This record gives sequence, structure tokens and C-alpha cells, in this order.
Amino acid sequence: RMRVASKMATLLADTQLTLGAKTQRLDEELRGRVTLLEDLFQDYRGKGEEQMAATREMTQKNIRDIRTETYTRLAWLDEQSQHLRTLVATVENIPTRRVDWQVPDAVARLPELLQGHSLRSPIFEAAGAHGLQLQLSLSAGAAAGTPGGAAAAISAGAQRTSAEPAQGLYIVVRLYCGSA
Repeated sequence: RMRVASKMATLLADTQLTLGAKTQRLDEELRGRVTLLEDLFQDYRGKGEEQMAATREMTQKNIRDIRTETYTRLAWLDEQSQHLRTLVATVENIPTRRVDWQVPDAVARLPELLQGHSLRSPIFEAAGAHGLQLQLSLSAGAAAGTPGGAAAAISAGAQRTSAEPAQGLYIVVRLYCGSA
């Protein structure tokens, strides 16, 4: 019996050594695989961040391109709209004899006039002429405070905004202050 017990103890010790070696080998193999997985995750994370940055940059470029194209198209539409207004005014050929330009809150705008600035009306058509604009400004004497009356102190006139000369066109401007 002692021999059997001794052989069993030896066999048990050998089995424990074999199991310990196998456990150690499996532990090292598992640690190696975990390290490999961590490296792969780091690589994928770096690639994901690069792809995200590239996507963000491409999206911002696309937005800029769309914005530029939209502004270009809107400018073209504005130009076509103005051209259509001019054509409609020409086709109607209704002789405009009177143009009213009301300056809202004119009293509050007097300091601008005193500083040498002028007020300009919206562009309009009259008497078959296109691109007309009224301009109101104080004369040099009125801005300096020299007496001379309201008629001498204020100058008003019409000018063309286009480069074409208005041949044979004369405009009489009447200026009303207050309610007319």
C-alpha cells in the first residue's frame, strides 16, 4: 500500500506540475491575445478619428460650395428681377409725371445732412428714363450756418444711376417740408 500511495503522490505531483505549466502557458497566451486586441483597438480608434476628421472637412467644404453657389444664384435672380422690372416699365410705357419720395423721420436725419451726407431715394423710372434717383443735401452755406433762407440752403436734384446719358430729359423737382 505504501508503494501505491507513493506512486499516487508522485503521479499527483506530476499532474500538478503539468497543470501548473499548462495554466501558465494558457495565461501567457491569453495575455498575448489581450495585448494584440488592445493594439488593434488603438489602431481602429486612430483610423476612426482620421476618417471622422476627413468626413468633417469634406462636409464643411461641401457646405461652403453650396453656400457660394446659392449666393451666386440669388445674385443672378436679383439681377434678372431688376431687368424684368425695367422691361415691364418699358413695356407699360406709362409716362410718369409725378414721383413722390417721402423720407420717414426726416427731422431725425438732419444731423446726417449737417455733416455733409446726402439722402438718396430708391431708384425709379420716369418719363421713359430708367435708373433715376433723387438726392437731397444741404448746400455748403447752410451747413456752415450762413443765413440765406431755406431755398438757398437746400439743394435737391435727380441723377441717373446708369452710365447712359439722358439726352433731352429735364426734371423739375419740388421739395415739400412737412405734410404736403
